[in-house]
Amino acid sequence: MSLAFKDIFFAVKNCIIILLLLVVSCTGTAQENDGKIKFLMKAETRNSFVQTHHALYFGVRAGVELRIPVRLGIGYYWLLTGIDSQLYDPAANPQAGATARPRMRYAILFADVSFYKEDHWELSVPVQLGIGETFYRSPGLNRFANGLILPLETGISVSYLFTPWAGFGVGLGYRFMLKSNRGVKENFNSPYYQVRLNILLTEVFRGVRKKKGSSVLFR
Repeated sequence: MSLAFKDIFFAVKNCIIILLLLVVSCTGTAQENDGKIKFLMKAETRNSFVQTHHALYFGVRAGVELRIPVRLGIGYYWLLTGIDSQLYDPAANPQAGATARPRMRYAILFADVSFYKEDHWELSVPVQLGIGETFYRSPGLNRFANGLILPLETGISVSYLFTPWAGFGVGLGYRFMLKSNRGVKENFNSPYYQVRLNILLTEVFRGVRKKKGSSVLFR
């Protein structure tokens, strides 16, 4: 295992430990205030830019929603769009070939703080701290120039629940690269806009239990 991947492994492990401590702490607070915890899952597309090129990311997130207006969880994102690099130097990697495409993927620890909620609408401020890697992919080499990255993303999000257990959301924000990979020349600092599907797993399970209970009563 290379040094970069060891760094990623230990950093992700530490992020998960911090998340669990936060969840346990907030769970105790919520229980003291007779709050309820809901489990949630989200899948989303995130439109951004790499240099001047449009770039589409896909991400999944899972976590908990507390009665105090905070969501905590973890997730994973990766770049879907294939972009031929204009900054790649073939002379630096002759075995890779004449062209290469920058790639990016990262795990995140997130917190969403809700500051407005009425009926089925909600406004929140999401903050995501990520850890992952960027690299080049080329016809000659599957991947090369791997390096550690630390993206920080924040913005504003609007969500609407069209059923008790599912809804959609849109958001605007900005990605700051706290640490970039010098081996990949592209600039990943960028604004983003997104569309996502929200699923409240707790409400799904509650509905399934109620349906089973009703079936037993009517036998």
